[in-house]
Amino acid sequence: TGLLVSPKAPQELAGAILTILRDGDLAQKMGRSGREKAERCYSMQSYARNIQDIIDECIFEHGTKRHKNRSAGMDGEKKLERK
Repeated sequence: TGLLVSPKAPQELAGAILTILRDGDLAQKMGRSGREKAERCYSMQSYARNIQDIIDECIFEHGTKRHKNRSAGMDGEKKLERK
């Protein structure tokens, strides 16, 4: 989706910009590729999927810990089970 240049290399950056300005096909290809990536990574569907993954991970991690705490008393002693 872009051209890589070394950090703090203004001449390389200028060269990359000129390359894009001089090559219309490359500019269009980079533009399309960037748009597709943005739509894929930052769409509402992608955002919702990422939030759901975070929620699932939290439930898994905290649910497991909570489950362990339920089988032991607050001080770590095992609770008596009813028969």
